[in-house]
Amino acid sequence: MGNNHPVSEEALETDHRPAMKDSVVEQIHSMRGLTYRQASIYTGWSVEYLRNLVSAGQIPVYGKLRVRRFRRDMLDLFLTNPDAAMRKFRLERDAHGS
Repeated sequence: MGNNHPVSEEALETDHRPAMKDSVVEQIHSMRGLTYRQASIYTGWSVEYLRNLVSAGQIPVYGKLRVRRFRRDMLDLFLTNPDAAMRKFRLERDAHGS
């Protein structure tokens, strides 16, 4: 059953999967959004502080109660201009009927 062929160090270190471009990986992550923990690392704020902002309706957040996600583009806008981020969030939400 065992494979007795020696494997070189180089072969072990080489990733043989098709390479994904960074932009594709970025798009995948942005579609799923950031979890509370990821958003806390990204912003430098605690998870508790983010939860308080969400509860108060003061930060853009997407998804249902147990599956909240933060979009990186909205966090970037929120960090630079919270009022503009909330206006954009409300416009998007109202346009989608949520």
